Amino acid sequence: MAEKNTKKPTTSRKKEQKITKEMEQLKNEIEQLKKDLETKESENKKLMEEYDKIKSYAINLKVDFENYKDLVQKEKNRIKKEAKESVIKQLIPLYKNFSIVMANQQNLESFAKGVEMIYKSFVSTIENVGVEFIKPEKNQKFDPFEHDAIERVETDEVEEYHVYELVSPGIKLEGKIIEPAKVKVAIKPVKQEKPETKQEDKTENEETNGGE
Repeated sequence: MAEKNTKKPTTSRKKEQKITKEMEQLKNEIEQLKKDLETKESENKKLMEEYDKIKSYAINLKVDFENYKDLVQKEKNRIKKEAKESVIKQLIPLYKNFSIVMANQQNLESFAKGVEMIYKSFVSTIENVGVEFIKPEKNQKFDPFEHDAIERVETDEVEEYHVYELVSPGIKLEGKIIEPAKVKVAIKPVKQEKPETKQEDKTENEETNGGE
């Protein structure tokens, strides 16, 4: 009976030790989970801080971009306005001179000289703003990028596919073709040969009449 009593406490102690060990292990696991949770919370907090920074940066960037667009548009409008003012200032003297000339049409010689003067002044003015006139000379090679062929002329005076005559000058602004020059282009004349049958018939008739 004594042996049976000694075995029971031993078994009970082992169970207690096992439970204690499991509880200790569970406690450690809970502590680890708590630490992991705190770490996750800290990481989430950092991520949220980074997100807020990026969001704030994006908002500020958008605001700066909108402000930049407004500044660019204002600058474009300013440049456009100043360009118009510059052109108008250069055209005003032409308008005044033209008004004077038109008011004195009685003297044809003075009127013609005045018109010629205004024309030269006008050409000089628009050339100052970057306009170039395209004026190909006779026998100059036809350029499809700068010339517009409005008519073909059969002639031997100039080479084929060369300018025969300038009808109206073209306009170029800072290298860009605004309007091509309108020209007449030379082509080789088509040679018309007389039919041989008619010539032969004419010769035969002459011989017959002469024989009679």
